[in-house]
Amino acid sequence: MEPTKKLPLFLVTGASCVGKSTMCQLLFEKEEQYLVLESDILWEERYNTPQDNAHVR
Repeated sequence: MEPTKKLPLFLVTGASCVGKSTMCQLLFEKEEQYLVLESDILWEERYNTPQDNAHVR
């Protein structure tokens, strides 16, 4: 594996209903220099695939 360019990682965290998703949406609409990923997407049913053993390293 070759080294990759390391870029800053920004995490938006907080309690339920404080506006994390809203903030990510605003960032996504305004910025073009970075990727905005909302982690709630990982809870979608399509990623519930225990048969592929993705959690095992």
